[in-house]
Amino acid sequence: MKIKLALIILLMASTVQAGTPEEACKSYHELATSLMDARQSGVSLVKAMSITDRKFLQDLTIKAYKQPRYSMEENKKRTTEDFANRIYLECYEALSKEK
Repeated sequence: MKIKLALIILLMASTVQAGTPEEACKSYHELATSLMDARQSGVSLVKAMSITDRKFLQDLTIKAYKQPRYSMEENKKRTTEDFANRIYLECYEALSKEK
């Protein structure tokens, strides 16, 4: 899981510079999904934070780890979807204001 998370974060970090708000925020949504999957799978915060030194990725990681960790798959899935959707919404609202 750690290697998968690291690769996803590195790929996402390089593609977040997308052209439209929808494209950029979709990348953030996917990144948020990966981070919350790691959180719900039991990856430690120390390991998740050690993968990157970029502030915005560390901030997103902290947001994910402030959410509870669940044992039931249904709760894990719902929490992951809710978190990713919240991040997409925050991103979209922020980028839409810049226009």
